[in-house]
This record gives sequence, structure tokens and C-alpha cells, in this order.
Amino acid sequence: MNTETVPSDIQSFALEVLRKLDQGVTINWTDIRLPLVVVFATIIGSILGGYFFSYFRKRGEIAAIKKDLDKITQIQEDIKASISTKAWIDQNWWNLKRDTYWKITQALNSISDALWNLLHFGFSEDKSIIAAIYGSFEPQLTKAIDEYLQLTGIAHIVFSDNAISIIKDCSSKIKDINKRFQSKNTYEYFESIRSAYDEAYNSIISIAQKDLKGKTIDHD
Repeated sequence: MNTETVPSDIQSFALEVLRKLDQGVTINWTDIRLPLVVVFATIIGSILGGYFFSYFRKRGEIAAIKKDLDKITQIQEDIKASISTKAWIDQNWWNLKRDTYWKITQALNSISDALWNLLHFGFSEDKSIIAAIYGSFEPQLTKAIDEYLQLTGIAHIVFSDNAISIIKDCSSKIKDINKRFQSKNTYEYFESIRSAYDEAYNSIISIAQKDLKGKTIDHD
């Protein structure tokens, strides 16, 4: 019989068994408490095993959820950035359109003013030309027309289809007037030119008021 003092509780006995196994000391396998230790260890192992399995599975689920949340957050940030960029582009595009409408109507108004001055001060009551006065108004008219023609390029990019049609229609009318009148220094010639530009001015103003408010204007 083993002469060593045997611990009285199972927990201490189990620790003693583990210590002996670690030290390579022979175990008394006839001790009735040894099966109890084995059963106890098995139960504890099953409980801990289930706990750790559940724990690590839960950690895996949490990690997966966090990864999904990170993806969702990134998508949200990308959407915000995209919306912000689009808003910036839309705002600047609207600003360019507004400025172009403003400048081109101002140019048309300058043409009309120059033609009005020419008609009222460059011609006598019988509509014959007053050469000296006519020459002083010609540079004003030429400058206004040049400014208008320069603006028609950007207008073709930012304007609505209807506004572009107005510009093209005005250009066609001016060409027809130039073909119709042999002399370009007559009252009737300049009056016809002014009528074409005034019509374009009024039409573009009407379109701009709708276009800049975000209303869609269908092309006829």
C-alpha cells in the first residue's frame, strides 16, 4: 500500500495526479478517487470545450458583422463622395449656364442698342444715311456683334436645345437679310437686322427663365 498521505478532497487529488504525471511519478491506479477525477475532468472538458467553441464561433460572427459594417460604411462614404462631386459639378454647370445666358442676352441687348442709335441718329427723317454720324456708331455695333458671336460657342455647350435653335434661327435670318439687301447702308437693312436680334433676345430670355429654374424644355 502507498504510504504517502492522500489528499482528502477531489480537487486537491486531481491536482496531485497532474503534478505526478508532470514529474513522471507512478500513479496508484487502484485509488477509487481516480475514476472520479477522470469523470470530473471529462465533464469540465466538455463544458469548457462547448464554451470555447461557442465563444470563438460568436467572435467569428462578430468579426464577420464588423467586416460587413466596414464595407457598408465604405459604400456610404463612396456614395457621399459621389453625391458631393455630382452636386459640385451640377452647381458649377448651372453657374456657367446662368452666366452664359446673362452675357449672351447682354450682347444681344448691346446689338439692339447700337442699331437703335444708328437708326435714330445715323439717318435723317427721310431715312437717308448721315455718313458722319453713321461712322461713329459703326464700331459700337461691330463690337457688340463680335461679343455675341464669341458667346455662341459656349452657348452651344450649355444651353438647352431650344435656346440653341433660337441662336441658329437668328443666324439664318441674318444671312437671309444680307442676301436680300444689295445695299448694306440702308435704313430698312438695319431695321431688319435689329428685328432679328430683338426676336432672338426675347426668345432666349423666355427660355432662360424656365431653364435656370430647372424646368425641362422639350425640343420642338
